[in-house]
Amino acid sequence: MVVAATLVFWSLFPTPAPAQTLSFAKRDFPVGSDSITVAVGDFNGDGVPDLVVANEGSNNVAVLLGNGDGTFRAAQFFPVGINPVWVVVGGFNGNRVQDLAVPNINANNISVLLGNGDGTFPAGRTFAVGSLPTSVTVGDFNGDGKLDLAAANWNSGDVSVLLGNGDGTFQPARTFPSGTNPISPAVGDFNRDGLPDLAVANYGNNNISVLLGNGDGTFRPAVYFPAGTLPSFVAVGQFNADGILDLAVTNAWSNDVSVLLGNGDGTFQAPRSFAVGSSPLSAAVADINGDGRLDLAVANYGNPSVGDLGNVVVLLGNGDGTFQPALPFTVGTNPESVVVGDFNRDGKLDLAVANFHSNSVSVLINTSGAPAPTYTLSASPSSVTVTQGSTGTSTITVSPQNGFTGGVTLSASGLPSGVTAAFEHADADGQPHGYHGHGHRHPHGHLGHPAAEDHHAQPHRECPGRAGLHPLGLAE
Repeated sequence: MVVAATLVFWSLFPTPAPAQTLSFAKRDFPVGSDSITVAVGDFNGDGVPDLVVANEGSNNVAVLLGNGDGTFRAAQFFPVGINPVWVVVGGFNGNRVQDLAVPNINANNISVLLGNGDGTFPAGRTFAVGSLPTSVTVGDFNGDGKLDLAAANWNSGDVSVLLGNGDGTFQPARTFPSGTNPISPAVGDFNRDGLPDLAVANYGNNNISVLLGNGDGTFRPAVYFPAGTLPSFVAVGQFNADGILDLAVTNAWSNDVSVLLGNGDGTFQAPRSFAVGSSPLSAAVADINGDGRLDLAVANYGNPSVGDLGNVVVLLGNGDGTFQPALPFTVGTNPESVVVGDFNRDGKLDLAVANFHSNSVSVLINTSGAPAPTYTLSASPSSVTVTQGSTGTSTITVSPQNGFTGGVTLSASGLPSGVTAAFEHADADGQPHGYHGHGHRHPHGHLGHPAAEDHHAQPHRECPGRAGLHPLGLAE
């Protein structure tokens, strides 16, 4: 008696789901006048993310305590200096309670507000910096375990570094030349020596200056790398998964983001540009769609003279340093700043956006489905018929799309009694794992003994120049 079995490969694999689309549900929360920058923290220690907003027009910061469901309590206001334009969160006095640092652009100083741990802040203490500080970032620049500050100074063309004393106070600022109209500093270890460095967007030079840290609170002379026209913000991330930090720069006049891939020695490759929208002023780096690759969220101020009130766009990363076309989302009027957090604690990252002319924060709750891997499968031949005592082979090709690098599990079911299937993983060069001399180019299945293998496929910031103002309300 002859027993025949036919294995039809297409019946073994589900059709891959279509590429994921990103979606958000928006809700707006009122804050103060000319809300210009937003940051995320946990200011009352309840494990729920809160928001803090710098209000340039009302000379205060607004703190919105989170409810954990994507909503926030009414804003509480705490005074700072004249025209606050930025806010960062850090622990400056070692009590494990989050504090705030706020540059006041028309007072040439930084207000430091030490948190009470219940969501409130006492009156701040100010520390002098350079002329017209536009933003500030946090790092441990001298390796003493205490947080320090680095502020970009628009008029004096430098960065002020204030070393922390660990009690909420700071040593007098030491300045390091950066370029013309430095507007945004960021911290990273760009030459992989274990010491924090600085990257600064120079709005007036159309470039980025990189200051490599010496580890004692000082920095080497700036080295310059080109960006787009009127760079307004610089963010740090690892966009091509090579273990080396890269830069993403929003360019307010060329309406794009420049991505500069790092070489790992403190230098960067030539920028590659990705269109975003009108007058991008800031960006946030995160894996927004949960596919394991870093994405960009960008706040576009817009162009009010032509009725463009701005928006936020998300550029999904491909994992190789490139990005998919920008996906736009509606927020308030003239968004200036965007940050990322899980505001409803569902495991998906949401967005918060400070809207300058609607005096609000837009919270965009991520309503997207789980990310779906995208790939195609083919088998040659598409079916195999075998008789008792014989075997058959088919080559199965897994073709990734859209940068997919996940695992694909092959299995067989519904086989006649006594018939088994096994899968052998071959690299794209034709060599199976653990074997030599085979000519198969891709994973293939045998009828014979059971197995299933996981196969990994390889393959005030006003509209710059358009309203007669520089970013941050600086008159031309």
